[in-house]
Parts: sequence; structure tokens; C-alpha cells
Amino acid sequence: MPDERRDPPSTLVNHPTVSVTGGSLRAKRQDIEAVRLISAFAIVWFHAAGEQSPVAYGGLIVYLMLSIYLSGERRLDGVLLWRRLSRILVPWLIWSAIYGFANLAVGRAPVAPMPAWWVGLLAGSSIHLWYLPFILMALLLLDVVKPYVRKAPAAMVAAILAAMLMIFASTWRPTSIALGYPIAQWAHAMPAVLMGVYFLFAPKIPRACALLGFLVIAIGLLAPVADIRLSANNHV
Repeated sequence: MPDERRDPPSTLVNHPTVSVTGGSLRAKRQDIEAVRLISAFAIVWFHAAGEQSPVAYGGLIVYLMLSIYLSGERRLDGVLLWRRLSRILVPWLIWSAIYGFANLAVGRAPVAPMPAWWVGLLAGSSIHLWYLPFILMALLLLDVVKPYVRKAPAAMVAAILAAMLMIFASTWRPTSIALGYPIAQWAHAMPAVLMGVYFLFAPKIPRACALLGFLVIAIGLLAPVADIRLSANNHV
């Protein structure tokens, strides 16, 4: 029989549901599924390069965060490993082949030249494919380490690191961009991954710690807004 136990009343948020990335056995929460659907549309909007595409970029951040949050707490075993590979790696291989043949059809290399062969392997045949190998490695790494970490310290460290990356984004972003695709995309995705780790562990830690971690993340999220306003004032 499925586990019907509830989280302690001191939790900040209720734990969700089944994810496409696998793990949890609980029923799907339609509110989270709706947010994921909206995020997916925002990602398409961003790639369409519309007038508000920078706003739509937030859809990728939310989608990444939810992918980690919905990963569940199951230990990595053969069944979970196969589920992750079949749902993430197989589509990546299929679309890499499709884009590779499309590149050959127009006289381009199937995979763009990269500084090292392994970078090209991780990048795939199109810049739009960077997300799949990235989230696969992030999920597998989390699957391996999360049974052995203490939830409260891990949640707080993840929240602090996410906030620091967002606050000091103007310092490290130029370097990540200079490293090129897909390293730049992976670096920009790290705050969202860390926020997902925080929200994954938040229901299992004391309320005071959860609220503190949420406050730290909120400060980090506000930092880019303040930076944009400061830059705008300097150009007036």
C-alpha cells in the first residue's frame, strides 16, 4: 500500500507529486502541473525572441527548479536509473540525431566545433538541447548524495549559494559567457537548481530554518531587479 503519512505540521510547504523525472509515488498536484505547463510555454516564448523574451526566460528558471523539487527522495537504484535515462537521455539522443542530420543537410557539421570533444558530446547538435544532459546529471548527482546529507544544513547551504550566485551574477556571468555553450547555460542554471534543492528539503526541516532559507532566496531574487533599476538610473 502507498505511504499515506503526512509531513509534520511544522513544514513550510507540502511535498508534491510524480514528476516526469521520476521518483515520488504521490498523486499529481494540478497546481504544480499548471505551473510547469506555463513555464514550458514561457521557454518557447523566450526562444521565439519576442519583445518580452527576457521576462519569458523566467520560465526556464521555474522549470529547472521544479525538476529538482519534484525529483523525490527515493534512493538511486536500477529502476530509478532506467527511468531517468529513458525519459531524459533517450529523447536527447533522438533529437540530437534529428538536428545532426538537419545540420548535414545544409552543409554544416552535425555538431558545432567545440574546445574539447566532451564539450561537444554534452552540447549535442543544437544549442536548444543543453538542458537535457544538464538536468540528467544534476538529478543523478542529487540521487546519489541526498540519502547521506542532513536536510536542514543542505537546504540552508543551497539557499545561501543560490542567493550568492544571483547577487554576484554580474561578477561571474561574463566569465561563463566567455566559456561558451553549453558551459554558459549550465552556469546560469545553477541558481535554479540550488533553489530546487532548497524547496525539496524544506518540508523536512524546522519551520524557522525553512523561513530563513526562503528569506535568503527572496533577497537573492530581488538582487537582479535592484541591479537593473540601478543601471537604468545611471543611464538617465
